[in-house]
Amino acid sequence: MRKGFVLLILFLAAAAGGAWFFSFGSKPLGVTPPVPIPANPLPEPPVSTLSVPFSVSVAELETLAQARLPEEISGAGPVRESLFDGRGTYLVRRDGDPDVRVDGDRLVLSVPIAFKARLNGSATALGLSVPVSLSAEGAATVEISARPSVTSDWKVQTQARIHVKWRRPPTATIFGVRVTFQGAADEFLRARIEEALPRIDAALNESLKLRERAEEFWREIQQPRLVSASPDLWLTVHPLSVSLPPVRIGPERALLEAGLEARLTLSTLKPEPPRAVPLPPAATSASGKTRSGFAIELPVFLGYDALNRRLEQEVSNRSLSMGDERILRIGKVSVSANGSRLAFAVDVEALE
Repeated sequence: MRKGFVLLILFLAAAAGGAWFFSFGSKPLGVTPPVPIPANPLPEPPVSTLSVPFSVSVAELETLAQARLPEEISGAGPVRESLFDGRGTYLVRRDGDPDVRVDGDRLVLSVPIAFKARLNGSATALGLSVPVSLSAEGAATVEISARPSVTSDWKVQTQARIHVKWRRPPTATIFGVRVTFQGAADEFLRARIEEALPRIDAALNESLKLRERAEEFWREIQQPRLVSASPDLWLTVHPLSVSLPPVRIGPERALLEAGLEARLTLSTLKPEPPRAVPLPPAATSASGKTRSGFAIELPVFLGYDALNRRLEQEVSNRSLSMGDERILRIGKVSVSANGSRLAFAVDVEALE
């Protein structure tokens, strides 16, 4: 393309000197310039769409759970199980490292626990009631199944479900009968975990910092970037809006592909420092039909100063042999707008 452009200028220069070539001797040649026509304003750049990924790995979630989950919880509550009626005091300890796995479109946090209960009350059998004090121990795995989503203000919501899987239900012997206290233990564990769910969401948001990361990215893309030199080419991004599709759960990580609409331009003119546009509320979609990937329309604006500098480097001060010792010397070459067309000005000197 560059070679063709240079040849075009040389052709114009030769055409300008054509009258001298076919004349006898040297004569001044005058060319009437075109009538100036104001150029129309350029259209606004089209809207491009981009995908901006935010992700967290399963290993990172396991590390977060290891650091933020309490080592133990305790509490007390009434107990009514089979032969026993009284009150229980509970102590629950973590009995291993937490694990995070993917189950379909959900993330599952598994925590092994050891359960201990001290039970004080009365035992009743055959119309006889006697005071008793019992101990019961058990082991279970608490699972919190989450389908994470992100709100329009970039807050993570887990939408958790609680499952308690007993490996060894807590039991005690009353009047020679083996009595399980699994129901009371389930009720206690579920109540305490449900109380903690808002704190789990808060811990995730504090760790992931989605809004802070989005605001930082939003600020950075508004800064013009020099992407090429000779001539200088500046990339400018004017962001317009953000959309948040459902979080995608993969084998090793959870992925949020935020959709960004923006106007992109490449220009040889260095842009003025932009007026920062704050991050707008994001549009959310529950359907999962938000398009991923990108569709870029990138207009390139070439300033006439840059074009004329390139013409001066490539075309100006060249000499063309026209035969019979005739020489056409090209001086200054410039281009400018004339309405919807380009106007080339070529200074030539004919020598013989």
